This record gives sequence, structure tokens and C-alpha cells, in this order.
Amino acid sequence: MTRPSGKIYTLSLFPAIDTTLYLEGMEPVRELPAQREHSEAGGKGANTAAALTALGLDCACICLMGEENAGLFLRLLDAAGVRCIPIPLPGRIRENLSLETPQGQYRVMRQGFRADHRALGRLEMVLRERLRPGDTVLVGGKLPEGITADDLAALCELIHSLGAEVTLDTAAVRPAQVERIRPLVMKPNRLELGEITGLPVERLEDCVAAARLLLRRAAKLFSYLLWGLVLFRLLCPLSLPSPVSLLNLLETPAVESGQLTYVGPSETTLLSLRPAPAPVGAARPDGTGAETAARQTPTLCAAASVLWLAGAVALAGVQLWRLFRLRRSLRWALPLGERVYLADAMETSFVLGIVRPKIYLPSSLGETERAHILAHERQHIRRGDPLWKLLGAAALCLHWINPLVWLAFGLACQDMERSCDEAVLRQSPSDIRAAYAETLLRCSAGAEGTFDVPPAFGEREVRGRIAHIMG
Repeated sequence: MTRPSGKIYTLSLFPAIDTTLYLEGMEPVRELPAQREHSEAGGKGANTAAALTALGLDCACICLMGEENAGLFLRLLDAAGVRCIPIPLPGRIRENLSLETPQGQYRVMRQGFRADHRALGRLEMVLRERLRPGDTVLVGGKLPEGITADDLAALCELIHSLGAEVTLDTAAVRPAQVERIRPLVMKPNRLELGEITGLPVERLEDCVAAARLLLRRAAKLFSYLLWGLVLFRLLCPLSLPSPVSLLNLLETPAVESGQLTYVGPSETTLLSLRPAPAPVGAARPDGTGAETAARQTPTLCAAASVLWLAGAVALAGVQLWRLFRLRRSLRWALPLGERVYLADAMETSFVLGIVRPKIYLPSSLGETERAHILAHERQHIRRGDPLWKLLGAAALCLHWINPLVWLAFGLACQDMERSCDEAVLRQSPSDIRAAYAETLLRCSAGAEGTFDVPPAFGEREVRGRIAHIMG
């Protein structure tokens, strides 16, 4: 295992005491003896510290804690072998009480302490006293009343100023705070990802779009790689059972829980002696309704299938025709170098081919522009982008009726182009951002539409790419 160079601290701003009582059952107005009881220090900061300690890493937990039940919390941490740096406050640590019964699980939560600016001041003093360059602080869990997401971002900025790194595991922040925090690692689960970004995350493509929002300040290569998961799901809709699947990380296991619910009498109940009208397609006494529904269902399915197939074939046919016309226009292209050609009919450069891809350049380019474009297009070839874009186009033909797939295809191509731009600028020995942006602007005139398979230099919202380069 690779160990961090400095010390590891976890920061728990709103810890908990988790207690589970195991009961034979739940009945009103009766003493219910607990068969067994188990308590442990809770909250993501305390749990992470216990896990790292069990792995043999030197870790300490910095905790805000209410004085009323701090003794129990410290004993539970000590039992887990966790070193604690307590910051006592008036009040009590929140308590989560779980009742396990044959009917299900019942949960009761007792609210905890309230923090204020004095608690933040004491916490800042501890951080300044303890942290050294190279240390890592794992920030996780909920925030107590009185501490906002902006306060948490300010604490993380202080941690950075002291030379330490921050990892983040909380749903209490939003993208604006994530940009300020600049975490080394961020680990939200699916529900937390939706809370942080404010986006629905029901499907895999939703999760990637939400993660892309958090990664907008990071290298676009990471966002581009995430779209590979979506492409795999679109082209392989069948789920293969595996205990070690990346897709399992996005699924939330079902949890059976009991609930005490009171259902009162309806205020809008209407009584009628008339027989209710039969729903459309319902069976009549003579059986004609059932026969009609049985005839209509296959007809509708067949019509929908024909419509989908016609759309897929039409979309694929249009793209194949455009590709055929493009190849015909390149018959008189002049070779410039190894698999590099000049074409007078082209206004922008692109890569064409899968097995032996070739680069086609407009003949009007200057030496500097040509060098920039060749570096960009060779990045496409090195990463196999022509193949990935072809597979993405195939997925779009199959799922043409879904507007989210069109959006995903466009965003994936955008990330592909921006990541190539970043690679060219990163590998250049000097700062060529201004000259590269000028080349991009000049070659944008011949950019094609959304559904072009050959990766082209001047495509994909050139204004945004230039802003990304210059920013």
C-alpha cells in the first residue's frame, strides 16, 4: 500500500453516536426489552478515521463535539483505536437510535449541538497548530446548524494555505464551493452527487453529466473518459452480473425500513350508486373488450418498432452518404507527409479512417497553423478518437429518439476536443495559447454540424474552446 508522505486527519464537524437496539417486536403501550444493544462513534469523519486506523495508517480525528455526552463519544473512539482531537462545545452530540425488529427498522434522531463563529475560530486554531505541508485532511459528513457551505470552503482554503491537501466526502457543498475547495479527491455517492449539483441522477448518463459539472475546472480528459461508461451502457444494454462492476457504484441498494404512518379519513370521498365506467379496453361480459385490447397492443408495438427502425436507418443513411461525398471530394488530395494530405476543397482539417487514419489539411494554412493542427489531430489518432466517435455515432443511431443521448453525444465530443487542446498546450515547450486560439478561430469557418463522424479541428463551439484555452 502506498502511504501518504504526511499525516492524515479527518475533520468531523457534526459527529454522531449511533446506537442500535434489537427488539422482538413493536407493540404500542408495552415495555419492550432489548435483546441486544450496540453503540459506536458515527459520522463520516469518525468512520473514516476508524477504517484508516484499522488499515494501520496513523490517523487522528478532529471533532467538534457537544460536552453533555462527549465522554461516551470519546470512549467509543478509544475502543476503535482512533486518536481524537476534541473541540468541546455547549450542547450534546447528535444521536441516531435504530430499532431493529422483525417488522423492519425504525430510526429516531436526536438533534445535536449548534456551532457558531467561536467554534470556527477554535477549529482554525487547531488546524494552524497541527497541519504541516504534505498532510492530508479528509472532510466528510453533515454540517451542524450555524456552519454553512461557505464556512466549510473557507476552512478548506485555510488547509490549502497551510500546505495540506483536502479530500471531500459530503453533500453539504455545491459546485461553487467545490471550485473553491479544489479537493484532491471527491467521493460522492449517487444521492450525494444529485444533492451537490442539483441535477437528477436517475440514469448513468445523468451521473456522468453531474460529475462533469463538478469537473469543469479539472482536465477535460477526465470528463471525456467518463463518457466511455455511457457509451458502453448504450451499446450493451444487458447487465452482466458481477460483484466487481464499476456500474455497481452508481446503484443504491434497497433498504427495508419500517415506518409509523397515520392515514386519516379522506376529506374528498364521494359515494355513488352508479356503476363506474369501464376503463378503455376493459373486458366486457361478452369478452369483446379483451379481444380489442389484445389486437391493439401488438399493432402499436409494431408501429413503434417500424418508426424506430426507420429513424435509425435514415440517420445512418444520411451519415454514410455524407461520408461517401467527403471521400469523393478527397480523391485529388496531395500527400504532404506520412498519412498527411492537402485538400483544396476543405476549409477545416480532420482525421479520416479507423485502421490507418489519415490527416487532411486545407492547403491555405501557414506553417504555424499547420504545426498546431497536426499536433491536435495526432492527439486524436494516438487516443483512438475516430473509433470512439464512430461508436458514439452508432449509439446515436440506435437511440435517436432519446434527446438525452443527443445531448450526451454533443458533450462527449466537446470534451474530446477540449482534452486534445489541453494536451497540445501541455506538450508545447512554450506558451502558444494566443497563437493556438487564433488558429482555432480561423479554422472554425468550415466546421460541420453535430453528427459528423471524422474528428475535425474547427468543430465544437469554438468560442467556448478559446475561452477554455485562454482561461
